[in-house]
Amino acid sequence: MLAQALTVVTIAGDDFLVNGKPTYEGRIWEGRRVEGLLMNSRMVQGIFDDENPETRPLWAYPDTGEWDPERNTREFIAAMPAWREHGLLSFTIDLQGGGHIYSKPFPYDEYVNSAYDPQGNLKPASMERLGRILLRADELGMAPILSLAYFGVDHRYIESPDAARKMTDNVVDWLTTLGLRNALIEIANERMGIRTKTGEVSALELIPRMRAKWQANHPDGEPLYLSTSHGGGGALPPPELVKIADFILVHGNGQSPERHVEMIEATRKIIAEVRNDPDAIPVLFNEAGPWWETDQMDKWMRAMQECVRRHVSWGYFTQGTGKIEDGKRTDEPYVTGYQTPPVNWGINTEEKRRFFEELKAITQGHR
Repeated sequence: MLAQALTVVTIAGDDFLVNGKPTYEGRIWEGRRVEGLLMNSRMVQGIFDDENPETRPLWAYPDTGEWDPERNTREFIAAMPAWREHGLLSFTIDLQGGGHIYSKPFPYDEYVNSAYDPQGNLKPASMERLGRILLRADELGMAPILSLAYFGVDHRYIESPDAARKMTDNVVDWLTTLGLRNALIEIANERMGIRTKTGEVSALELIPRMRAKWQANHPDGEPLYLSTSHGGGGALPPPELVKIADFILVHGNGQSPERHVEMIEATRKIIAEVRNDPDAIPVLFNEAGPWWETDQMDKWMRAMQECVRRHVSWGYFTQGTGKIEDGKRTDEPYVTGYQTPPVNWGINTEEKRRFFEELKAITQGHR
């Protein structure tokens, strides 16, 4: 357990705060207030592993010919200071990763990546790797978004709603043991709940459940902040989620800069209707682009800028290549993107450099 958490994240209105001060404190860009935002990137594969021997070889590093989950996490941690130096304060990491290669059924419907077993017990090796990442984030003043379930895995892997409930209880206890105060929770990726083999458990149940368990563990401490990304690109949050969530997660995949603006305006309208104040809670994109559109970075940087102009945090998402022919990879792995394993976590491509330099210009005032 930490003697004392170095990074304590709180929320006040639509601002994120670290150790009682708004993020990017005092920073103004184009006359707009940047402080209080949580600029982020989708880095969901930081503890990725694959238990299926048929699909595991697809993620091999080209220099060794083998997949190595420990190397993946070590390189993730080694890259974090450079992200932070460019102004990145958050990243989404998922206990079940995210879409790696979308060809179906092989491998998308067959790989097995989960930091907990079908009964909801946390796997020690996976959680040890996650703990190292979150502790390094604590040292760097970063506030990760910890996502608990991915729609490509949960429905074919988790046994039951009770197993999902057990998993969320276990996550709260695990975070308590580490002594962390810097993690935000996303119940599920692009869903209003966690689907299992025998039924679904709603985020509307899990959010208050996790909140109550956290408060029981920390009667005099800061709350645990929870939400879920309710739908895919362009989807708006339902009022019942806005009523209980601590922040709103929206996805901008495939959406134009103009649609980002429409989503912000519509989301704030829903917040105003439910909470009587359009700025009552933060709005945060934790998945947008370029996805695969790496040749359209001007468009995606405009989308990020439109969000910042409206005091909304934005999340970079670059997939990477992943081609399959005759059951084997035919692309050049370990080069592009932040989601298709094996991931190169460095700022190693022109597209990544463009995002991080634009981010630095917004958050620090220079390139």
